[in-house]
Amino acid sequence: MRLQTLSEAANEQAQSSQTRMRCAYMNITVKADFATLQAGSNIYTAGLDPIKTVENGTFSLTLQPYPVSLLEKSGLSGGNSLGLDVVDGPLVSVLLLSYWKNKGDDNAVLGFMNTALEKIKQDAALRNQLIPYVYMNYAFSNQDPIDSYGQKNKKKLQRASKKYDPDGVFQKGCPGGFKLFL
Repeated sequence: MRLQTLSEAANEQAQSSQTRMRCAYMNITVKADFATLQAGSNIYTAGLDPIKTVENGTFSLTLQPYPVSLLEKSGLSGGNSLGLDVVDGPLVSVLLLSYWKNKGDDNAVLGFMNTALEKIKQDAALRNQLIPYVYMNYAFSNQDPIDSYGQKNKKKLQRASKKYDPDGVFQKGCPGGFKLFL
């Protein structure tokens, strides 16, 4: 295990991703609170031992900030459909990213990720630092990013979908991904 800059980690992951066949992302969002982020790091690193021997494993805890200026800009542009509010900021996306080679390691890796993320989420909630937003591009299949936008925003997106895609082509005809009406 080692610490790297985001640039170093991205370069390493890009270089070795061709030899890996398995990949998973999952995330939550918390307020930018040092104690919460430190606890998340401690929870994550404490759970790594069982997967350290996974062949071609790269396991990453990445913190991606959402500064107040970003939240303010979306507010000035009419708000956002993600349910993020400037009064909650600054925010941080806590991203777990894993690459590994063998399908036989899926249960161990995904089990580690799910357990670590759930513990981080519970800790953040106890500290009153959890934000119910899940970033869709980093969501795993067991997460519901659209629900995390809040019911008001979800309904607004559903109305827009019915208006501009009345036949549901993007909801029914496109495999995979997260759907507005499920």
